[in-house]
Amino acid sequence: ADAVQHQLQLDIVSCNAAMMACKHSAWEVCQYLLHHSMARRQLTPSVVTLAQLVEAYGHGTRWAEALQSLQGAHRFSLQPDVVLVNATAT
Repeated sequence: ADAVQHQLQLDIVSCNAAMMACKHSAWEVCQYLLHHSMARRQLTPSVVTLAQLVEAYGHGTRWAEALQSLQGAHRFSLQPDVVLVNATAT
């Protein structure tokens, strides 16, 4: 919200960085970034984006959501790689 208020340009790198900063304590923020902020800006998530979300779910003990994110990678035409699968497993 602050970025929009200050008219900062958000891109996939800044969204991934924000998710990385929040993943240990705020899975809700990571979820919001992917499903609302990035979607509204028509940003396509990367494998890194999904891995950050999966790790955030894991830290929040949201195992079902973590698995759904792994399974949903195909929605974004992404192939789960070692990073994403490891994020799901941890």
